[in-house]
Amino acid sequence: MEKEQNLKDFLRDFHRAQDNAIFFLEEYWNKVHPDKSLELTDEEKQEIYTNNKIMVPLFKNDDSLRKYEEEVAKKRAQGLKDWEIF
Repeated sequence: MEKEQNLKDFLRDFHRAQDNAIFFLEEYWNKVHPDKSLELTDEEKQEIYTNNKIMVPLFKNDDSLRKYEEEVAKKRAQGLKDWEIF
């Protein structure tokens, strides 16, 4: 049971790191390479995220797209940045 949960946690972070350069930077790069650590402004993070995102959401219909856009807008209104949402 614990092994299964650990595997789920690993795969969740692995896929997030693949799709989100800022997550990779903050959770892996800066910890593994403290001598090459990068402290970026929100504007720099947004530029890196925008230019390197891989995720392309697929929707079954217009209703699914609308719900997705509403959820993203809600999270942005809460002050989350794109790289924190995805």
